[in-house]
Amino acid sequence: MWFLETEKKEKIFLSQKFMKQLINGDKIEAIIREQDKKKYAEPIKLISSELESFTGTAIKKNNKFFIVPDNALINHHFKIEESNIIDMKENETFLCNFSQHKMNNKTSFNCKVQFKVAESDDIFKKWKSALANLNLPFHGPNEQEVSFALNDEKLIDLTEKPFVTIDGPDTKDIDDALYIEKASNNSYKLTIAIADPTSYFEHESTLDEEARVRISTIYLPGMNVPMLPKKLSEEICSLRPHQKKSTLCCEVIIDENGQINKDVHFFMAWIKSQGQLSYEQVFEFLQNKTNLPTSNPLVEQQLQLLELFCQKRLSYRHKNEILFKDQNEYKFELNEDNSVKNIKTESKNIAHKIVEEAMIVANQVAGHFLATKLNKGIFNTNSGLDMAKRTEIESLFKKLNINFFDNNNENLTIENYKNYREWLDEQPGYIKKRLRKFNAHTSLSTDPGSHYGMGIQNYATWTSPIRKYSDLLNHRLIKSIISVDKPIEELNSDFLDASILKRKLHRFAEREINNFLYANFLKNHKLNNTIFKAEVFDVTKAGLRLKLIENGASVFLPANSIDNKIKFNNELFQLKSNECTFDIGQVLKVSILDINDENYNITVKLIK
Repeated sequence: MWFLETEKKEKIFLSQKFMKQLINGDKIEAIIREQDKKKYAEPIKLISSELESFTGTAIKKNNKFFIVPDNALINHHFKIEESNIIDMKENETFLCNFSQHKMNNKTSFNCKVQFKVAESDDIFKKWKSALANLNLPFHGPNEQEVSFALNDEKLIDLTEKPFVTIDGPDTKDIDDALYIEKASNNSYKLTIAIADPTSYFEHESTLDEEARVRISTIYLPGMNVPMLPKKLSEEICSLRPHQKKSTLCCEVIIDENGQINKDVHFFMAWIKSQGQLSYEQVFEFLQNKTNLPTSNPLVEQQLQLLELFCQKRLSYRHKNEILFKDQNEYKFELNEDNSVKNIKTESKNIAHKIVEEAMIVANQVAGHFLATKLNKGIFNTNSGLDMAKRTEIESLFKKLNINFFDNNNENLTIENYKNYREWLDEQPGYIKKRLRKFNAHTSLSTDPGSHYGMGIQNYATWTSPIRKYSDLLNHRLIKSIISVDKPIEELNSDFLDASILKRKLHRFAEREINNFLYANFLKNHKLNNTIFKAEVFDVTKAGLRLKLIENGASVFLPANSIDNKIKFNNELFQLKSNECTFDIGQVLKVSILDINDENYNITVKLIK
């Protein structure tokens, strides 16, 4: 059934004959009629259509090709008005521009075919369509049109130092390596070496401009779209073991309490990694004393020292900054045809934490370095709470009998925000939900600024220049300080806005592919009536939103499937029937009831 939503949010029935002239999302003028106490709408004029471009599959009828949109909500065949595709074949996927609307006194919906997205048998067809629909690239930069030569850099030789890399087992674009040694007074000297692609191509070169448009590498299950050519990101710059590589390094002293010494040294250096290790290998070595794939005793010593460094930093940050709450990650293991073989649950172990703490140190000192030396850079900023909503926040704080604002300061202080987070961690789910809408979003700024979410004054990422253009810019800025002959990069807000938008689109694409994979993976579980444990993460009048603990899938449990007389408490965000009460954080047993093939929504039923 189709409905027209009025400006007053009233839903009016649209008959099938009118939907043959309309597309989901159209804005129209309509006459509202009533018959047998039921309202229905008759469209009379198209105001606008939100559809501009779409991906679709080619079909053939009466020796003519038509395009059927991949979006299941657009149930029309589009006549091809214009195409530069000479050898179009059935079931191939194309990106098309919408060119003619049937509502404008026309006999058909028309489109102009722009380019081919995927062959009919391409196992990544769904992936490429998701990216193309968001105007994102689904191929990496052209590998044939570029050659690379190292610019004339004066580099210190650190190839004798036993640097190590710790990454996922399949990582090819290795961009960070670590070396640590004991210093005086129970302190540690940590050197963080970061791959330096900026030494291989100039600012405003063709390759640089393309990377600037791409913003970052796109990571999807089973498929990556690199920001830089793979020749550069996975071979020349990647910190592969036993190969001499050009890097930008920072040397930091961590004192006996885990605090960062203000005397930080940035420099260019040659390094040679002595071990390419996975998180699992490092974890097994440190926790269970299993053998490493390398027999180098210096590598073993490095890992033991890095573990001690990590423990000091975690202790310091727990007392003085804000720690990330550990959460499970779910990773798809795919078969050759891209169907889901398994969904692996990964919890953060000591190996993950070593790398994370080292990168936080690197980005923290870079933020301070850029702020004090240039007073500009690409800074990750977060105000903790959305201060535009301060009146609402203070009103709710008053109801909860709390206050974390300093009356002598218009803004929230980092220390007060840390106290607020510690208080919030101890609160029940309904209070967390009520306050969640006031959380500030992390943003990018060319001016120094605090990151309240981490409890840090200035935070500027530079540790992934192979994958993120903002990190690449900070590389150039740091190099402009340590090498006076380097031009200082010009920064502008347009790039920041584009970066934020692209990151959001990347998340949209990842979510669509994740939902697609979950929906297909769980179909067999529906047939087999598999029972899952699921944690409630949201409660609404319509029902419960849950996460399947075993595999991370988000599912929905309708309220009326529990009890037709169930009641919703909008103060406590709670559903209550005569028999049960349902709260955020509760763990229930459920089984799959329905999987929607159009939007991949998964509905479950309660196992009582």
